[in-house]
Amino acid sequence: MEFTVEPTLKDFTFYEKFFLKKLQEEHDNLSKWMRFTERRLEELGRNTDTYLKQEERLIMYQEKLRVTAESMAAPVDGTNEMFIVYVTEQLTLKEKQIVNSKKKKEMCMAKKQKENDCMKKFRSSESRHSREARYSEKNMNHFYERMIRIDDEMPNYLREALDNMPANKGYIFRGVWYFGHVPLMRQEDEKYLTMSERVKGIQYIHEYIYDFPKKTYNLYEKLSKNSPKKLIHSEEHLMR
Repeated sequence: MEFTVEPTLKDFTFYEKFFLKKLQEEHDNLSKWMRFTERRLEELGRNTDTYLKQEERLIMYQEKLRVTAESMAAPVDGTNEMFIVYVTEQLTLKEKQIVNSKKKKEMCMAKKQKENDCMKKFRSSESRHSREARYSEKNMNHFYERMIRIDDEMPNYLREALDNMPANKGYIFRGVWYFGHVPLMRQEDEKYLTMSERVKGIQYIHEYIYDFPKKTYNLYEKLSKNSPKKLIHSEEHLMR
């Protein structure tokens, strides 16, 4: 995106001190490097390659210092071309920051809306499962056949991972829950259930903690394999 900005008298007044400070810092740094180079020349033998390179560098520093000194002596107003360029660059940078901040805010709002949509989907799914549980035997046959089709489509790498996964962990694939095959060794582990589900490229981790008299549900989001999981929803209920 290109930005077109026209500096005003107010802008010139505001940025004057910053421009002069920038020139002073350049002047001080060039003076420092000139002194360093002059000392190097005193230590080196004349007409050597290193001496000639250092001499060229000294001439470059001297020229830059001359230009900087002229800029510091010039009027700092709308007639100073270097000052106009500096103010324009600062205003352009400021405009970019405003636009980037706006984009970031819009992205955060869109992400929040996506999270809310996912939560609605999860609640709707739970509500649907609850209604399905009350369906007649005839309808149960339909859902059984659907589950078989989904099972046939489940990736092999997920199915193989279940062989080494404890029974209190698993995957949710297209609404079907698959649990690990390794029996739990401790009774304490039965309090916890963790299910992983991928929705539109984003991994969601459903964590259930059954610690009488409370049941806690935490939903985490994991944007990539190497990114940390982030808690996006949590709720707590009394167990019945």
